[in-house]
Amino acid sequence: MAVNCSGRNVLPLEHNSSDFEINTENLHNEFLVGEGRVGEERHIVFATKFLKKIVTGRGSG
Repeated sequence: MAVNCSGRNVLPLEHNSSDFEINTENLHNEFLVGEGRVGEERHIVFATKFLKKIVTGRGSG
């Protein structure tokens, strides 16, 4: 079986940990809502202003 391995040296290694720093330099100010842990699992929450209005029930309509 032939395998395409031409890009294997340029691909990043797979993450085996969720302990990393989020670079917010290129994110809109309010896009990163927060992060938390449930047990060992890390959860990162992103949302637009529009989605936050819908979720909190403060949207029009």
